[in-house]
Amino acid sequence: DMRMHALYVRERILGPSHPDTSYYIRFRGAIYADTGNFDRCINLWMYALDMQQTVLDTLNPTIQSSLLSFAELFSFIMSKSAQSVKFCDLFAVFEKAKRQLHYSLIVSNSNSNSNAADITSLNRTLVIVLHFIALLCRLEPLLSSEELFNFKKSVYNLVKSAPCGQNGQTPLHLACLKDNSCQSFRFPLCNFPMPEMISLLLEVGASPNDMDDDCNTPFHLIARQRPINDAAVDLLLK
Repeated sequence: DMRMHALYVRERILGPSHPDTSYYIRFRGAIYADTGNFDRCINLWMYALDMQQTVLDTLNPTIQSSLLSFAELFSFIMSKSAQSVKFCDLFAVFEKAKRQLHYSLIVSNSNSNSNAADITSLNRTLVIVLHFIALLCRLEPLLSSEELFNFKKSVYNLVKSAPCGQNGQTPLHLACLKDNSCQSFRFPLCNFPMPEMISLLLEVGASPNDMDDDCNTPFHLIARQRPINDAAVDLLLK
């Protein structure tokens, strides 16, 4: 109780925009996670993420760091037991990651002089979003029909918004790249290309014929990687 009260005092004195405010909230959440109190950790980190998205610049790397921490946490919990992860928690963070991507796209599209750092930041955010989709795909067998519908609808809206990362690559392109596997993750859960995620992206309308700036389709990217993922190749050919 004393430590939680200290967090309240720090926020009142320093304000939500001070880096120490969100840092110590996340630090306290990490301690809860270390002791197995994941619900308390998620609540604190969710509060800190909402604060960061409200007061920080859209392309601020601190927000990406928070999203990555969430992905690591969910990956760790799933490595123990997928049933221990609540769909509502994972889906809520996925929606926040999508919102961050949406803001990043607005900044990128409105700035004709977007530099390489902005494009890299946008690409990184898109890859993080794909990792949350991969985590949710792992939960798919445990979802109710309503939860599955909401998940697919959200991914459909993402694909429909047509976000592109570096080199004009679509989410399907990025999902087919092995180099995007478990980026910065200490507790990896999946490796790209992940057939379940590719199947979902195709199901909600991602085009296998879209080309990046080098005129490569997702199939071209998979074909040049070794070892070739036969399941992903079959999905794209169909």
